[in-house]
Amino acid sequence: MLRVWAIGLLVGVLVSHSFNGVVSQAADNMTATSQLSASASSTTNEPVTEPTTVAETSASTAKTATDAEQSAVTVRNLNFSASVTARDRHGNQLGHGRAVPSGATVTYEFDGHYLAGDTSLPKGRFYFSPSMFTRLQSAKIQLANGYETDLKLYGNHYNFVLPAELNETNSWVRITVTVVVDEVNTTSTVSGGQTWFNFGGVKRSLDLPQYKILAVQPLQVDLEQQNYQLQKDENVVVKGKFRREGGLNSDKVTVIIKSAGRELVKQVLSRTQAEDGFELTIPANKLGIGSHELEFHAVDDYSLQIEPVKLAVQVQGGLAFQKVSPKAQFSEVTLNGASQVTGRQDDWQLQVADTRADSSPWRVTAEVTPLVDEQQRPLAGELVYQNNNGQAIPLTATGTTIAEGQAQSNQPIHNVTAGWTAASGILLQTRADAVPGDYHGTITWRLEDVPSSQ
Repeated sequence: MLRVWAIGLLVGVLVSHSFNGVVSQAADNMTATSQLSASASSTTNEPVTEPTTVAETSASTAKTATDAEQSAVTVRNLNFSASVTARDRHGNQLGHGRAVPSGATVTYEFDGHYLAGDTSLPKGRFYFSPSMFTRLQSAKIQLANGYETDLKLYGNHYNFVLPAELNETNSWVRITVTVVVDEVNTTSTVSGGQTWFNFGGVKRSLDLPQYKILAVQPLQVDLEQQNYQLQKDENVVVKGKFRREGGLNSDKVTVIIKSAGRELVKQVLSRTQAEDGFELTIPANKLGIGSHELEFHAVDDYSLQIEPVKLAVQVQGGLAFQKVSPKAQFSEVTLNGASQVTGRQDDWQLQVADTRADSSPWRVTAEVTPLVDEQQRPLAGELVYQNNNGQAIPLTATGTTIAEGQAQSNQPIHNVTAGWTAASGILLQTRADAVPGDYHGTITWRLEDVPSSQ
């Protein structure tokens, strides 16, 4: 897509025996006046666990950690500790007071650690039988030595021998078991189940964490849009609706939108807003130019969360004229009966501000009308653009490219005239037959957002 910004420049030339030029701009117009006389001048972007280790004085069942969230045991003389943690699909730890929706998945992590000692632990056995209101889905085992494999299900339980001894070089084992909780009609408590490690005939049991199953389905959200392309001053507006199989059945839903863990927006929606449709605004000043990956989070009054939704936002920068001289002049020139080229004074300014993505191209063109006097008689001469190679290109009504560039995040302002010298840039070229008079014309600067292919 080609976009164009234009600024008009009115050029006047007074020709006598000397030439003086003045360029001025009012609103979007820039006026240039030149005088000719005897002299001329002019203008124009190892598993981590938290076990609670309980020292025992006998080979009895392990004690449970606070709130039964973790259970750990140290096997006397076998230098072994173990723990179990239950988590919902979002990674939240489950225990007393925590809940999951009907049909949700729960993951149990069983971590066993060899403690420092002289004797390796023989190949042990692991057993797991699920709690009430849950059914087994999958399991896998990982060892410190890099061994990893999925486990086979035996009926409604897992029962297998660890594939290697535990010792100082192979010091830990993690067994991950995923279960699916039942669909329930009333809030139910997950309890019971059986888990143990057995080393050399010594069995050590772990109590599984208890948590609740709510008689509601998981919370879900439907967003109207997940990909956004915006200009730098535009807000991101996120619209959507929440739903749940069987009805929302929540009085409020809290929404949080984050960027790289940083909270951008947090809003509590009523049941009506959540069900009938919501609209959240991320202010433009919260996101800089470039690509952003946001996360849409939500939690209801049951403390049930949605699966985070990714939002892709591309913020495009702006392209505009930053500064154009309100007045500018050509240097004085003395007519001598020969063709002459008149340079500029130092009051010309033409700057471009580009805050778009790096390498986005742009160009400036100049369009002119003929310089004429009050009787519409043309000046014997023309405005030219002389490049750094010394090539003089006449400015015409169809437009001449006088500057090109690309967006640079470390240099958003591009000074066009700063690159001009006394012998380059916009110059006034008069012929030998130039006669005195007061001439005027118009230059139009055009700034174009050029596609890369053009």
